[in-house]
Amino acid sequence: VNSYASGKYDSSGHRMSFNEFQPFVAVLGEMGDKIREQLEEVQEAEEKYRSIFENAIEGIFQSTHEGRFISVNPAMAQMLGYVSPEELMDSVTDIAKQVYVDPSKRDEVFRLLGDSDTISDFEIQQYKKDKSTIWASLNARAVRDANGKLSYLEGLVTDISERKQAEEALQKAHDELELKVRERTDKLQKIVNIRKKTEEELQNNIQTLERFRKMAVGREKQMIKLKEEINELLINQGREKKYKIVG
Repeated sequence: VNSYASGKYDSSGHRMSFNEFQPFVAVLGEMGDKIREQLEEVQEAEEKYRSIFENAIEGIFQSTHEGRFISVNPAMAQMLGYVSPEELMDSVTDIAKQVYVDPSKRDEVFRLLGDSDTISDFEIQQYKKDKSTIWASLNARAVRDANGKLSYLEGLVTDISERKQAEEALQKAHDELELKVRERTDKLQKIVNIRKKTEEELQNNIQTLERFRKMAVGREKQMIKLKEEINELLINQGREKKYKIVG
Protein backbone atom coordinates (compact mmCIF):
# COMPACT_ATOMS: atom_id res chain seq x y z
CA VAL A 1 0.00 0.00 0.00
CA ASN A 2 2.84 2.37 0.85
CA SER A 3 4.47 1.48 -2.46
CA TYR A 4 1.28 2.33 -4.38
CA ALA A 5 0.86 5.53 -2.43
CA SER A 6 4.30 6.65 -3.55
CA GLY A 7 3.46 5.92 -7.22
CA LYS A 8 5.22 2.56 -7.49
CA TYR A 9 2.88 -0.02 -8.96
CA ASP A 10 5.31 -2.89 -9.47
CA SER A 11 4.81 -4.60 -6.08
CA SER A 12 2.64 -7.44 -7.34
CA GLY A 13 5.53 -9.88 -6.85
CA HIS A 14 5.87 -9.16 -3.13
CA ARG A 15 5.03 -12.09 -0.88
CA MET A 16 3.15 -11.83 2.38
CA SER A 17 4.19 -14.30 5.09
CA PHE A 18 0.74 -14.27 6.67
CA ASN A 19 -1.71 -16.47 4.75
CA GLU A 20 -4.73 -14.40 5.74
CA PHE A 21 -3.26 -11.41 3.84
CA GLN A 22 -2.49 -13.33 0.64
CA PRO A 23 -5.91 -12.57 -1.01
CA PHE A 24 -5.43 -8.89 -0.21
CA VAL A 25 -1.95 -8.94 -1.73
CA ALA A 26 -3.32 -10.64 -4.86
CA VAL A 27 -6.00 -7.96 -5.26
CA LEU A 28 -3.40 -5.25 -4.85
CA GLY A 29 -1.25 -6.96 -7.43
CA GLU A 30 -4.10 -6.99 -9.96
CA MET A 31 -4.81 -3.34 -9.20
CA GLY A 32 -1.16 -2.54 -9.76
CA ASP A 33 -1.17 -4.30 -13.12
CA LYS A 34 -4.31 -2.42 -14.19
CA ILE A 35 -2.89 0.90 -13.06
CA ARG A 36 0.36 0.28 -14.94
CA GLU A 37 -1.58 -0.57 -18.12
CA GLN A 38 -3.67 2.57 -17.78
CA LEU A 39 -0.61 4.70 -17.11
CA GLU A 40 1.12 3.26 -20.15
CA GLU A 41 -1.97 4.04 -22.26
CA VAL A 42 -2.11 7.58 -20.88
CA GLN A 43 1.60 8.06 -21.49
CA GLU A 44 1.26 6.76 -25.05
CA ALA A 45 -1.67 9.11 -25.67
CA GLU A 46 0.29 12.03 -24.21
CA GLU A 47 3.23 11.24 -26.46
CA LYS A 48 0.94 11.14 -29.52
CA TYR A 49 -0.66 14.43 -28.50
CA ARG A 50 2.72 15.99 -27.83
CA SER A 51 3.97 14.85 -31.25
CA ILE A 52 0.91 16.34 -32.94
CA PHE A 53 1.24 19.52 -30.87
CA GLU A 54 4.94 19.95 -31.59
CA ASN A 55 4.86 19.00 -35.29
CA ALA A 56 1.57 20.51 -36.46
CA ILE A 57 1.86 23.04 -39.27
CA GLU A 58 -1.07 25.03 -37.84
CA GLY A 59 -0.69 27.19 -34.80
CA ILE A 60 -2.15 25.55 -31.69
CA PHE A 61 -2.79 27.58 -28.56
CA GLN A 62 -4.57 27.86 -25.24
CA SER A 63 -5.24 31.30 -23.78
CA THR A 64 -7.03 32.94 -20.89
CA HIS A 65 -9.90 35.38 -21.22
CA GLU A 66 -7.62 38.01 -19.68
CA GLY A 67 -5.29 37.80 -22.67
CA ARG A 68 -2.33 35.56 -21.84
CA PHE A 69 -1.20 32.41 -23.57
CA ILE A 70 -1.26 29.25 -21.46
CA SER A 71 0.46 27.16 -24.12
CA VAL A 72 1.45 27.52 -27.78
CA ASN A 73 3.14 25.16 -30.18
CA PRO A 74 6.27 25.93 -32.25
CA ALA A 75 4.20 26.61 -35.40
CA MET A 76 2.25 29.32 -33.56
CA ALA A 77 5.45 30.97 -32.35
CA GLN A 78 7.01 30.81 -35.81
CA MET A 79 3.85 32.19 -37.42
CA LEU A 80 4.05 35.28 -35.21
CA GLY A 81 7.80 35.67 -35.66
CA TYR A 82 9.03 34.48 -32.26
CA VAL A 83 12.02 32.22 -31.73
CA SER A 84 10.21 29.81 -29.41
CA PRO A 85 6.86 29.21 -27.71
CA GLU A 86 8.43 30.38 -24.45
CA GLU A 87 9.43 33.73 -25.95
CA LEU A 88 5.91 34.23 -27.30
CA MET A 89 4.26 33.40 -23.99
CA ASP A 90 6.68 35.61 -22.03
CA SER A 91 6.40 38.55 -24.45
CA VAL A 92 2.64 38.70 -24.96
CA THR A 93 0.72 39.83 -21.89
CA ASP A 94 -2.32 41.28 -23.68
CA ILE A 95 -3.35 39.27 -26.74
CA ALA A 96 -6.05 41.73 -27.83
CA LYS A 97 -3.62 44.66 -28.06
CA GLN A 98 -0.36 42.90 -28.93
CA VAL A 99 -1.59 40.25 -31.39
CA TYR A 100 -4.92 41.48 -32.77
CA VAL A 101 -4.64 44.37 -35.25
CA ASP A 102 -8.25 45.21 -34.33
CA PRO A 103 -8.61 44.53 -30.57
CA SER A 104 -12.41 44.54 -30.83
CA LYS A 105 -12.17 41.34 -32.88
CA ARG A 106 -11.17 39.42 -29.75
CA ASP A 107 -14.27 40.71 -27.98
CA GLU A 108 -16.25 39.44 -30.97
CA VAL A 109 -14.58 36.04 -30.62
CA PHE A 110 -15.77 35.69 -27.04
CA ARG A 111 -19.23 36.99 -27.96
CA LEU A 112 -19.51 34.27 -30.62
CA LEU A 113 -18.19 31.65 -28.22
CA GLY A 114 -20.86 32.71 -25.74
CA ASP A 115 -23.50 31.76 -28.32
CA SER A 116 -22.21 28.34 -29.40
CA ASP A 117 -18.90 27.61 -27.59
CA THR A 118 -17.19 27.17 -30.98
CA ILE A 119 -16.22 29.34 -33.94
CA SER A 120 -14.91 28.32 -37.34
CA ASP A 121 -12.99 30.14 -40.09
CA PHE A 122 -13.02 33.46 -38.24
CA GLU A 123 -10.67 35.71 -40.21
CA ILE A 124 -8.50 38.22 -38.36
CA GLN A 125 -5.37 40.28 -38.91
CA GLN A 126 -2.57 39.63 -36.44
CA TYR A 127 0.62 41.44 -35.52
CA LYS A 128 3.92 39.61 -35.71
CA LYS A 129 6.79 40.35 -33.36
CA ASP A 130 8.21 42.94 -35.78
CA LYS A 131 4.76 44.63 -36.08
CA SER A 132 4.23 43.40 -39.61
CA THR A 133 0.83 41.82 -40.12
CA ILE A 134 -0.60 38.55 -41.37
CA TRP A 135 -4.08 37.30 -42.12
CA ALA A 136 -5.16 34.29 -40.05
CA SER A 137 -8.14 31.96 -39.87
CA LEU A 138 -9.19 31.04 -36.33
CA ASN A 139 -10.99 27.86 -35.26
CA ALA A 140 -11.54 27.75 -31.52
CA ARG A 141 -13.69 26.48 -28.67
CA ALA A 142 -14.43 27.59 -25.15
CA VAL A 143 -13.35 25.20 -22.37
CA ARG A 144 -15.55 25.52 -19.28
CA ASP A 145 -15.43 24.17 -15.74
CA ALA A 146 -18.12 22.08 -14.03
CA ASN A 147 -20.09 25.25 -13.26
CA GLY A 148 -20.06 26.42 -16.87
CA LYS A 149 -17.56 29.20 -16.24
CA LEU A 150 -15.00 29.81 -18.98
CA SER A 151 -11.66 28.30 -18.02
CA TYR A 152 -9.72 29.05 -21.17
CA LEU A 153 -9.87 29.26 -24.95
CA GLU A 154 -8.14 26.75 -27.20
CA GLY A 155 -7.91 26.46 -30.92
CA LEU A 156 -6.06 26.38 -34.23
CA VAL A 157 -4.71 29.33 -36.22
CA THR A 158 -3.85 29.05 -39.93
CA ASP A 159 -1.87 31.67 -41.85
CA ILE A 160 -4.04 32.62 -44.86
CA SER A 161 -2.00 35.65 -45.96
CA GLU A 162 -1.21 34.18 -49.40
CA ARG A 163 -4.86 33.37 -50.00
CA LYS A 164 -5.93 36.88 -48.94
CA GLN A 165 -3.27 38.43 -51.18
CA ALA A 166 -4.50 36.29 -54.08
CA GLU A 167 -8.09 37.34 -53.36
CA GLU A 168 -7.07 41.00 -53.19
CA ALA A 169 -5.12 40.68 -56.46
CA LEU A 170 -8.11 38.99 -58.08
CA GLN A 171 -10.44 41.69 -56.79
CA LYS A 172 -8.07 44.40 -58.03
CA ALA A 173 -7.94 42.76 -61.47
CA HIS A 174 -11.72 42.47 -61.47
CA ASP A 175 -12.10 46.16 -60.53
CA GLU A 176 -9.63 47.22 -63.22
CA LEU A 177 -11.43 45.10 -65.82
CA GLU A 178 -14.77 46.52 -64.71
CA LEU A 179 -13.35 50.05 -65.02
CA LYS A 180 -12.07 49.33 -68.54
CA VAL A 181 -15.45 47.87 -69.49
CA ARG A 182 -17.19 50.98 -68.18
CA GLU A 183 -14.78 53.24 -70.06
CA ARG A 184 -15.23 51.22 -73.26
CA THR A 185 -19.00 51.26 -72.78
CA ASP A 186 -18.93 55.03 -72.29
CA LYS A 187 -16.89 55.44 -75.48
CA LEU A 188 -19.26 53.20 -77.42
CA GLN A 189 -22.21 55.12 -76.05
CA LYS A 190 -20.65 58.38 -77.18
CA ILE A 191 -20.10 56.89 -80.64
CA VAL A 192 -23.71 55.72 -80.70
CA ASN A 193 -24.90 59.16 -79.63
CA ILE A 194 -22.76 60.86 -82.31
CA ARG A 195 -24.04 58.43 -84.94
CA LYS A 196 -27.61 58.98 -83.83
CA LYS A 197 -27.14 62.74 -83.98
CA THR A 198 -25.52 62.43 -87.42
CA GLU A 199 -28.38 60.27 -88.65
CA GLU A 200 -30.89 62.80 -87.32
CA GLU A 201 -29.05 65.64 -89.05
CA LEU A 202 -28.86 63.60 -92.26
CA GLN A 203 -32.58 62.86 -92.04
CA ASN A 204 -33.30 66.54 -91.55
CA ASN A 205 -31.12 67.38 -94.57
CA ILE A 206 -32.94 64.77 -96.67
CA GLN A 207 -36.27 66.22 -95.63
CA THR A 208 -35.04 69.74 -96.49
CA LEU A 209 -33.80 68.57 -99.90
CA GLU A 210 -37.11 66.84 -100.50
CA ARG A 211 -38.94 70.09 -99.78
CA PHE A 212 -36.63 71.94 -102.17
CA ARG A 213 -37.17 69.24 -104.80
CA LYS A 214 -40.91 69.56 -104.50
CA MET A 215 -40.62 73.34 -104.71
CA ALA A 216 -38.44 73.02 -107.82
CA VAL A 217 -40.86 70.57 -109.42
CA GLY A 218 -43.72 72.95 -108.68
CA ARG A 219 -41.89 75.86 -110.22
CA GLU A 220 -40.98 73.75 -113.26
CA LYS A 221 -44.62 72.91 -113.78
CA GLN A 222 -45.51 76.56 -113.43
CA MET A 223 -42.87 77.49 -116.01
CA ILE A 224 -44.14 74.84 -118.42
CA LYS A 225 -47.67 76.09 -118.01
CA LEU A 226 -46.53 79.67 -118.51
CA LYS A 227 -44.66 78.71 -121.70
CA GLU A 228 -47.70 76.88 -123.01
CA GLU A 229 -49.85 79.91 -122.37
CA ILE A 230 -47.35 82.18 -124.16
CA ASN A 231 -47.17 79.78 -127.13
CA GLU A 232 -50.93 79.61 -127.30
CA LEU A 233 -51.15 83.42 -127.22
CA LEU A 234 -48.58 83.73 -130.03
CA ILE A 235 -50.44 81.16 -132.15
CA ASN A 236 -53.67 83.09 -131.69
CA GLN A 237 -51.86 86.18 -132.95
CA GLY A 238 -50.67 84.30 -136.01
CA ARG A 239 -47.16 84.08 -134.87
CA GLU A 240 -44.85 81.10 -134.26
CA LYS A 241 -44.48 79.39 -130.91
CA LYS A 242 -41.65 80.83 -128.93
CA TYR A 243 -40.95 77.91 -126.54
CA LYS A 244 -40.33 74.25 -127.08
CA ILE A 245 -42.00 72.40 -124.22
CA VAL A 246 -39.97 69.57 -122.82
CA GLY A 247 -41.42 67.48 -120.05
